[in-house]
Amino acid sequence: MKVFKFCYIFLFTLQSLLLTAQVTEKESVNSVFIEYNTLIKAGRLKEAISCLSGLLNSSLPLSPSIKIAINNDLGIQYKNLGQYDIALRYYDEAQSIYFKNSFSDNSFLVKIYGNKINIYSIKGDFNKALEYCEKAIRIVSESKEELVSKQQSMSSLYLNTGIVNYHLNKFTEALSAFQKSMILKNKYNLSGKDNLYRQLANTYAKIGNIYMADKYFNLSIKQIETDDRSSIVSRANIYLEYGNFLLGVNEKDKALSALQKALTINLSNFGEKDHFTSNCYQLIGDYYFWIMKDYSKALSYYQKTLVSGSKEFNDLDIKANPSLKEITVNLWQLRVLKAKAGALARLANKERDKEKKINYLTLSVNTNSLAIEMTNQIRVNYQDEETRLTFNEKQKNVFTESIESCLNLYNLTLEKRFLYLAYQTAQQTKANELKYEITRNESFTNKEISDSLRRKEKEIQSNISAYNALIRNESAVSKPDTVKLSYWKDQLFSLNRAQDKNFETIDKVDPRVTDKLKRGNIIELKTLQAKLKPDESLIEYFFSEAEENIGRKLYEFVVTPKDLFCHAELIDSTLTADLSGLRAQLTNQFTEEKGIDNYNKMNQRLFKAYTVLIQPLEKYFNGKQLVIIPDEGLSYLPFDAFLTSWMHKTKINYAELDYLIKDYSISYGYSTSTLWNNSSKPKFWPNVIGFAPDYSDNSSYDPRSYKSLKNNNREIESILNTFNGMSFSDGQATLANFTTKLKSGAVLHLAMHSDLDTVQAGTSSLIFSADNNQQKNYRLYNYEIGQMNIKSPMVVLSACNTGNGKLYSGEGLMSLARSFILAGVPSVVETLWPVEDIAGSKIMGDFYKYLSKGKPKNTAMRMAKLDYINNTSPSFVNPRYWAAYTLVGDITAIKKLWWKEPWLIIPIALLSLILASYLAYRLRFLRIN
Repeated sequence: MKVFKFCYIFLFTLQSLLLTAQVTEKESVNSVFIEYNTLIKAGRLKEAISCLSGLLNSSLPLSPSIKIAINNDLGIQYKNLGQYDIALRYYDEAQSIYFKNSFSDNSFLVKIYGNKINIYSIKGDFNKALEYCEKAIRIVSESKEELVSKQQSMSSLYLNTGIVNYHLNKFTEALSAFQKSMILKNKYNLSGKDNLYRQLANTYAKIGNIYMADKYFNLSIKQIETDDRSSIVSRANIYLEYGNFLLGVNEKDKALSALQKALTINLSNFGEKDHFTSNCYQLIGDYYFWIMKDYSKALSYYQKTLVSGSKEFNDLDIKANPSLKEITVNLWQLRVLKAKAGALARLANKERDKEKKINYLTLSVNTNSLAIEMTNQIRVNYQDEETRLTFNEKQKNVFTESIESCLNLYNLTLEKRFLYLAYQTAQQTKANELKYEITRNESFTNKEISDSLRRKEKEIQSNISAYNALIRNESAVSKPDTVKLSYWKDQLFSLNRAQDKNFETIDKVDPRVTDKLKRGNIIELKTLQAKLKPDESLIEYFFSEAEENIGRKLYEFVVTPKDLFCHAELIDSTLTADLSGLRAQLTNQFTEEKGIDNYNKMNQRLFKAYTVLIQPLEKYFNGKQLVIIPDEGLSYLPFDAFLTSWMHKTKINYAELDYLIKDYSISYGYSTSTLWNNSSKPKFWPNVIGFAPDYSDNSSYDPRSYKSLKNNNREIESILNTFNGMSFSDGQATLANFTTKLKSGAVLHLAMHSDLDTVQAGTSSLIFSADNNQQKNYRLYNYEIGQMNIKSPMVVLSACNTGNGKLYSGEGLMSLARSFILAGVPSVVETLWPVEDIAGSKIMGDFYKYLSKGKPKNTAMRMAKLDYINNTSPSFVNPRYWAAYTLVGDITAIKKLWWKEPWLIIPIALLSLILASYLAYRLRFLRIN
């Protein structure tokens, strides 16, 4: 009995001790969070981080929910300190704990996603941020949270959605999302109105509604000054953004006052070495740059910005720049480098002393070089193609500024190195996404990355494209199925996260791949010149950003085997309008405007294009072969149709016109780096494999029907009269048969229909014959082509619009032809608009006829077009019938003529000598006899 009593007392005492310990531990955790919140409110962010980190690393047994909260809060504070990658790591850890413990409470996950949205928005990854917004909204909509908590989450997500749409320039969608957030905040008396007012103000400012913008900025300031829940960070941000708004409306005194107030708050709470303080210095620098035109004062603030935003860089001399290792690589730092370079360039323009002018320009070029290096690093870190492409477009001004400064230095010093640097900078603006994708493909081909990771990436990319197509098609119907859409979007979200992880794995496995991408990829001038043929000239065009009170400049670089030249000229809106009008006249094949006026208008535009784009450069050309690297809208134009002379006509006769093709053989490239990326060598007996689908059974092509092509079979038959090979026609021209010939080494000729998608480039497609075994498997999508590894010296896309697509500044047209270049094909023949069946067959037949005679591809194309022009009825010589076909990439001949081989000279000479000796001997023998 005593033993039992003793055990009972012992157990009771032990339980009491355990409960006391648990209470003590809980109180310890609570006290840490109380201290943390006090530090946050006081703006002591680093101490707050130490406080939570100490708790996380302590021996206290923390529940999974507490660990999630700690990691989430640490992420928030690292975000506030501008250390975004560290913040993301903490959010990822919080998310990992959530999924490992299978929480039923989705509020944890929604908060994590909300914080990730903030980071991706700051980093400029807006498509990913929007995807997280939509996913979080679906989670909250389906959750069983208590009403107020649910509405707080939804209100915050609508706010985030609005912010993302604002950055995507979707201002109507942004305002709609903000209004939804406002309704919930008013109805349930939710916190965060100050931030919502601020975002509304920024959006109204962007669309030019100054009255509403000012109203909401003042509401935000009033809210923040009366709400005890507002943090120091929020107070500083509102004055900073209000000051930035006032700069834009030229309220200079008010602007400076607001910016200085923000600076005072930040300095007193965060000190000099802080990214909030850095942001204040930058906007005060903008005040002196844009409002006061005091570039020296602006520079002093920009230098303070660089020092304040860096832990290690401390040099306030404007001649000094940090290395990328000394500063955080992000959009704010990129912006200040661009601003500093701009201020230096403007100081140089004002300076009369030549040496000082040269010094300022040199500093500007050096600063821009650093900004360009940072641009490459930021771009590579985006895992979404659309985000990388949009980022490239937005950063064009840094390249423009650098080119202008380099050319000014060249004019001042006559030192060729500055001209070379200007051209090198122009090169870096072209086809960066294509170069990025080629480099990644090469890393797989060269076994730098395992086949399993490549297969996984291809599978994920295919599924992503498929779900994107499903979502887009369903969204386009009058009454979309919301259940389907929700399911597909969830699947797409999961696939994109899997793709993120695959990218991270590849980077960890071999960081050299990422390093290659970050370095950029340009071809050195000497290497480029060595690749040019003696009679070949390369022209690279670059359109500048519009400058204040000046307009745009067009830079035209001409590279010959021994020299480099640059011609620059101001262009006005009339040129842009004329080029757009010319494109419309060429592409509207089936709605042709009749009459002499239309004829004269098009011819005048073709001549104007020549006078701007070719004529000023002809004095530099080294021969009659031209390689064109276009920029922006020039990608749509066939240069060989330009007219070298023009006068007003009273009679229509397209055959008599002086087309540029009569003087030059012309080919095209996306960039100099991709022009010779894949090379081919001519063969004695090259093969051609043709595909000519039959579209007579339209029931197989749901939901679209395709007209039968009357001449596609004849086109391939005429080609096979001059080349060995084989034809897949009618029901044999299937996608399955095409994929078996990718490694054949033959020329691939595709005479078929195509579908062009100018919204989502990846879903443009080539249309093969429907397969009896796989009824719906007849489309070869653009994204699938880019994932292939094709061994062929040339692919001919004798289909409509294969060189057309969505246009990105710097990148060019996201066409089907581009994807074949990505797949490893050195040369692609494409079409810039819908082609006429009979004319196309005639040109293609003659093209191969000249190829069979050993002509280079560009020469063969020129001769085929000239034959068409010279031997066709004048009414069918309108350039819209023949100029759509263009050659992209390598121009090397595909057929080698044995009797022209240099190595045969000696054997033939020996054989001739032997034969001559024999004949001489025989003659002598006959005489003797």
